[in-house]
Amino acid sequence: MAYLPSFDNDIFISYTHKDNLGPGAQPDTGWVTRFHLDLQRRLTEVLGVHARIWRDKKLRGSDDFSDEIFAQLKGSAVFVPIPSPGYLRSTWCQNELEEFQKAALQSGGFEIGKVVRAVKVVKTPLAQGQHRNILSRCLGYEFFVQEPDSSYFDPLPPDGKDYEQRLSRLAQDIAHIFETIERAPAAKTSKATVYLAESSSDLKDERRRVLDELVAQGYRVLPEAPLPEHASDIGREMEAALRQSALAIHLTGPRYGKRPEGTDQSIVALQYELARRGGLQRVVWVATKPEDTEAPQAAFLEALRAGLDQRVDLLEHKTIEDLKDVVLARLAPRAPEPVALVEGDDLCRIYLICDQEDNPLDSPTRPALHLRDFLFDAGFEVKLPVAGKPRPRAGRRTIGASSRSATPWCCTGDWRRRPGSRSSYPS
Repeated sequence: MAYLPSFDNDIFISYTHKDNLGPGAQPDTGWVTRFHLDLQRRLTEVLGVHARIWRDKKLRGSDDFSDEIFAQLKGSAVFVPIPSPGYLRSTWCQNELEEFQKAALQSGGFEIGKVVRAVKVVKTPLAQGQHRNILSRCLGYEFFVQEPDSSYFDPLPPDGKDYEQRLSRLAQDIAHIFETIERAPAAKTSKATVYLAESSSDLKDERRRVLDELVAQGYRVLPEAPLPEHASDIGREMEAALRQSALAIHLTGPRYGKRPEGTDQSIVALQYELARRGGLQRVVWVATKPEDTEAPQAAFLEALRAGLDQRVDLLEHKTIEDLKDVVLARLAPRAPEPVALVEGDDLCRIYLICDQEDNPLDSPTRPALHLRDFLFDAGFEVKLPVAGKPRPRAGRRTIGASSRSATPWCCTGDWRRRPGSRSSYPS
């Protein structure tokens, strides 16, 4: 458990594996591993509780930004990059830096007042001190010594006094950042939460573009971590997420996608079905050509089209920008429709619509009349339809020249008078 309960990790260390080679070029046995353990030790001493630090220990291809790394970034309080010549050449490291700044917008902000949620640690400097230009507003610690008026430098030995001193001050500064995060007022937002369904692997870039747009606009986006592997676990997690969401977004393409354990449905189809059952408003974007579509995916899309209802916006042959426009339009708050008032008159009028059997001249119980009295006591002027004449259609807002502000009300049920009062109540 992290020191800050609202995060999964206290620190995310971002580095290139080229800077962590040990003797004989053995991976994950070099300076970064030692630094990780030393920082965890010293920060635990400063905090008084176990510090949780995460870093990616796996060697990966540069073209696949892992869902696991993305989830760990979103769940981390402080970002600690170790810039170096290799770091700048790594697309992977640049992605981590960019994604942490975006993710921080959903957890209090990347900057809280004058405090930045990142601390640079430099072991191998860049030419002309260019490492100082990376995250220039954040704190930085140089774990190397450089000869005056020279380009020669040497890393600080881990067992030396200077190394321990800088490590201790680094831990104290990180603890101060934690305190700032704790004291920061909770972010207040009136914007909705959105469920952005996981997509098949061929649409990850498109999904990321939609995610970036929603985050930039200030919306909270679920799920905040990769979905579980088993269908039953996905169902439970989605049920909780959908209860919080105002809209579900589904991106589909020619591939059917992976199938979670315990189901024959793909992850894409399963999420859509759960959102449909939950009655949530959905936006579906289809990026596919019929001739390229896998057979199971074609069947899924055919069933989706056949089951369309008023809660679904289906976008076919549209760009990802079109999708973003539709989503933002659906999420935009709608201003209440103004009610016109008669000039010089602030009286609110109501036109009461009722069935013939509730008409005060036809019904012995006179429920509409009781409701009229109730509204009259509350300060409204109420008009009833004339008995025996066709009633106006519900939804009409202007009734006659003298009641331009009239708002329609429908009367159903049995309204009775409360004893000793002109007011009435529904039974």
